[in-house]
Amino acid sequence: MPTSKETVNMGATQSVTVPPVSDATKTCLEEGRNTGTRAFLEKIKQRLVELDHELPGHAKGTSTPPEALLRLAYEIRLLKENQNALSPACRIPPELLARIFTLLLKPMTIDGWSMTRQHPVIPLSHVCRDWRATSLQCASLWSNLSYLTPRTMELAFSRSGTAPLEIAFVPGRHLFTDVHRKALSQTERLLSVELDSAPNHTFRAFVSFLSEGAPILEKLSLKCGPNTGQPQHREPDVFLRGGAPSLRRLELVQTGIPWSKLPVSAHLTHLIIDEWDTLALRPEMDEVVAFLKQTPVLQYLDLSSIIPYNMGYGEAGRHQVRLQALQEMRLQDDSNNIFDFLAYLQIPVNTKTKVIFTDELDEFGIDIEAIGLSIAALKASWIRDGNPRSRMVTKFEFSGSFFDADDDNFEGEPLLSAGFWMGDSQQPGLVITLARDETASVPELLSTFSETMDFSALQCFTLVDSGAPSQDGTLALSCQAWRTIFGPLTYLKTIKLERSWPTGFVPALHPADGGSAYFPALSTIIFEGVDWSAAQFERDGNGRKSRIELAGWLGSVLNDRSEPRAIELRFEDCYGFKGKDYRMIRAISPTLHVEWDGCHGYCHTHGSYHNGQSDSEEDEDYDEEGEEEDEEEG
Repeated sequence: MPTSKETVNMGATQSVTVPPVSDATKTCLEEGRNTGTRAFLEKIKQRLVELDHELPGHAKGTSTPPEALLRLAYEIRLLKENQNALSPACRIPPELLARIFTLLLKPMTIDGWSMTRQHPVIPLSHVCRDWRATSLQCASLWSNLSYLTPRTMELAFSRSGTAPLEIAFVPGRHLFTDVHRKALSQTERLLSVELDSAPNHTFRAFVSFLSEGAPILEKLSLKCGPNTGQPQHREPDVFLRGGAPSLRRLELVQTGIPWSKLPVSAHLTHLIIDEWDTLALRPEMDEVVAFLKQTPVLQYLDLSSIIPYNMGYGEAGRHQVRLQALQEMRLQDDSNNIFDFLAYLQIPVNTKTKVIFTDELDEFGIDIEAIGLSIAALKASWIRDGNPRSRMVTKFEFSGSFFDADDDNFEGEPLLSAGFWMGDSQQPGLVITLARDETASVPELLSTFSETMDFSALQCFTLVDSGAPSQDGTLALSCQAWRTIFGPLTYLKTIKLERSWPTGFVPALHPADGGSAYFPALSTIIFEGVDWSAAQFERDGNGRKSRIELAGWLGSVLNDRSEPRAIELRFEDCYGFKGKDYRMIRAISPTLHVEWDGCHGYCHTHGSYHNGQSDSEEDEDYDEEGEEEDEEEG
């Protein structure tokens, strides 16, 4: 078989002589390059079949010289390299391939879960020569130093060239190595820096490198863990002295860095500061106002225990900050501090706001008046948009037992929570949470909400877990409270009681003596998760428990209402509500549209669940047990 020798370049400094290539293979490659891709692939495939028959095993009884084996192996490799080069993946331009690799480095979100790869460019660089060359020549692929092993970080840092650096450090998972020191010292290259829950010594070592300016830094997140010492011991001597003009996100959690040292940027969109509640770290109002005036595109503002005390800075009207781009705001502090701070703000009316009042219950308790003043100050800060409906509360939800995992100040204790929906919004525009103070009057608090937020356009009210009079009289609404706060509302169509005590609500539905009914627009009543069994027993002044027929009472009250409009009544997952209750309500008030899911519901007291598809025997047992319980207590 005719052959010819070839020299293959193996790099910039060396070349080797490879075995001679047969004329048939050479012709296949030369002719194929002048044809289309499909025809070229067919020629390569046919030639590979021919070479396969020349390999040992096809010609039995014959021995193949080593030189021939070497030639065959080389020709097969050469043909397969050309075959791979014709594949779609290998025809991608290098710059586009580098862009694809870059996208693979970014975290993915699948079903709400963030998925982060450790470094996919390493296995990708081992696929073929072209992919390896592309990955090694693109320095930005190696610029993320958020890896688990020092060896991998060292490799990435050495290949990152002068590309902007992204650094994420989590104590316990990462070791603070020389790579971090080298990278942090190059502040001119820092693009993103994250330090999560570091102990005191790690924080000081980490931040000590952030002394000079960071011209391209876009994200800075520093979070200190618990028990890291007093904040004044962690304050850095110099912090980004040259500024960070490109900064977009600044997040500081218990760092002890004073407000006067914070880098300000006209590009800042997210500002999150959660500090120790100490007077030494409280900034002056003029510092905060001056800072916020330099953030025209700020979209998210979160301040916890860092809101300044108003020490006579001046009239707020002359120093107000207009945050036109603000989309979401979260404030956590004492009610008086929040009230003073809001007077200096002007924000869009559709800004989603959450306010957490952290008043010390042991000292003064909940200051309902200050809360009302804070809400009034918030409304006064709204920038008018010409649409009055956008400022009107159409839906209100109040919970007497709310747990907020984001608020560490309450240490998992139940909170009072109020959510307000404005206009046609599908999300609450304002959420207020505060400690569940047993001395506070919930009716007074709801009355304050009604007056300051203006419930005149309220269409839907939900009361969640308000407690029972025998368990918590401060949270259960009385008949008078229902009538005073919600009874006169002319647009209130839907009332929902979720795990709430119904005995104050039922008599409030009864028409007034003059014949006019409270809740004139009411069309839907929903009971969800209500403990119907417990609600059917009440105690007199002597503590004696007697049974009331709650279903019959509800049916009679609704039947006495004079409006011609039929009311829709729904029972969902109510413990102890049975078939006899459903039939009784329908018999007493035929005009009612009653829906029942057939479930006896989950008992929050006993922790049991019952399905009521067939409940005739259970009704009888329930009646007997109720009578026996009354006799025993008698």
